[in-house]
Amino acid sequence: MYQLDNKENLLKRLAAFKKFNDWEKEHPVEIGARESLAAVGKIYDLMPPESRNSFPDLCGIKAMQSALAHIRGQ
Repeated sequence: MYQLDNKENLLKRLAAFKKFNDWEKEHPVEIGARESLAAVGKIYDLMPPESRNSFPDLCGIKAMQSALAHIRGQ
């Protein structure tokens, strides 16, 4: 898991998000809602049954929320 426990790592992650956001502005999504939903279904079908039937690990999400709250000064 990516460690977000210090300022240097937070700044690296923030720079990565900025780089992705800049790339995303140059490459707008051109897929409709129906196609997007079908793609999600296909990806879900590719997951092994153990993954589909288990509760997701939210540690990474919670770490990111905490890091973003820290960056926002909350």
